[in-house]
Amino acid sequence: MNISPDTIIYWQWGPITLNATLVFTWVV
Repeated sequence: MNISPDTIIYWQWGPITLNATLVFTWVV
């Protein structure tokens, strides 16, 4: 499996974005 900078960024920000979405929808 190739590890590219884009992949690293995705794995760093993916869970954060997902959590932010869950929190946002829960608050609303």
